[in-house]
Amino acid sequence: MSLGGSDVIIPIMGITGCGKSTFISKLLREETDIVGHNLSSRTSGIDFFPLEYEDGRRIFLLDTPGFDDTFRSDADILKEIAFVLAQTYRKKINVAGIVYMHRITDNRISGTSLRNLTVLKSLCGESAFPRIVLVSSMWDLLAEEPKLHEEATTRELELRSTNEFWGSLCRGGSQVARWTGDEHSTLGVIDHIMTTYEATDNEVLKIQKELVDQGKCLEETEAGKAINQILEEAKSRHREDIQNVSTSRQMALENGDTLLAQEMENDLDRVRKELRNIQRSQVKMKINMDTLVQEKTTEYDRLLKEVRREQHNISLAVQQYRVEQQRVLRERQENETALTEARVFSERSRCDLRENAVKVSREEAARLAIERKNLDEVDEELQQQFEEEQTLLEERREELEKRLRRDRRKELIKKNSIPFLTLLAGLGVTIGGGILINPAMIGAGSGMIVSGAQKLDFDRKKKNKEENEETKLNLDEVD
Repeated sequence: MSLGGSDVIIPIMGITGCGKSTFISKLLREETDIVGHNLSSRTSGIDFFPLEYEDGRRIFLLDTPGFDDTFRSDADILKEIAFVLAQTYRKKINVAGIVYMHRITDNRISGTSLRNLTVLKSLCGESAFPRIVLVSSMWDLLAEEPKLHEEATTRELELRSTNEFWGSLCRGGSQVARWTGDEHSTLGVIDHIMTTYEATDNEVLKIQKELVDQGKCLEETEAGKAINQILEEAKSRHREDIQNVSTSRQMALENGDTLLAQEMENDLDRVRKELRNIQRSQVKMKINMDTLVQEKTTEYDRLLKEVRREQHNISLAVQQYRVEQQRVLRERQENETALTEARVFSERSRCDLRENAVKVSREEAARLAIERKNLDEVDEELQQQFEEEQTLLEERREELEKRLRRDRRKELIKKNSIPFLTLLAGLGVTIGGGILINPAMIGAGSGMIVSGAQKLDFDRKKKNKEENEETKLNLDEVD
């Protein structure tokens, strides 16, 4: 099935630790550590998770890193986000909306949060502000703390009313939502985005227009300028630090404090290294769309091959778990059979002893009674041994079931990533029989919640539809 048309993407943005992976895990009914460690360790931090909307459309959730990542520069992160947004735009896949998350438990807006908000606004452009949902997280931690909840409500009001925070976004049409950490509020955010998307004309993000339609270099885009401004400010601080530390080092040398001078020299080396990294980051943004595509499609092609290998290896592991499960089940059944046979033998022996007891002397009857007692002890020991072995086997079965379920979910996540990776690698836009997770019929007035274990194989659905049509035609012919 083709990838595109009615399919959409929803980037999930915000600083590190604001709850992005947990938010996605609630939608997918998946463990957070699986969601948070899918592809991001081998890219500049973006993971892709497809799920099925109520009408069969696919939503690709983009778990993006914040512009405060420990291991990736802001320039690398912007390049990655810009490429994904531009490449999907070129392939006619629309952005339905953006979820921007913020911890309501933060006592103040940090400089990091302000930088992320600045980039968000520049990335989207004012015309796309109505597509943004500003989601405050961690409300569930305050549910039983009235005073803290009241303080959080005050902070929320400050966020909404302060222009540099959420104020300009809210006035531009962005909506605010409280996320309480449960499935209901998670689905509510996605439903709002999809409802807004369906009710309005598609609004292209500013960076998509700039890169694809206007042919700008990344540094010429508004988001690029925002990042560059942040880098320039950092450069200015580093240069000032270098000057101050150099002066202090010279004074230490003049005073004969070589140890302090060496420590300051180490500080200088560190700051100079950071300054060089900033300069390299600025160079990285001097890139146009063609070069960006060439660079990133190569990376995603390599990643696609890795994911396919991993999917294959996980599939082999799943098969091994199933073989081991069958072995455990057989051993349990063999134990039950052995115990049953032992009980039958014991009961026959008891019957023989009882019959013989009435025909023998008193001394012989006493000996037979001892034999019956020994049989009882053996039966008791066998029962205890059986229960212990069955308990161990049951624990092993449960562990295998847990591993099987976990690896099966990993396998599905890898498989679900492949269509999107294929698109980003520039190799085509075929779904390839991918299985999508339908966490619920998300829309308002939807029917029953669907289990997270239930999936939809689009190829199979298509075949079933064709088979039904063929059956209908055959029945019509009979009539």
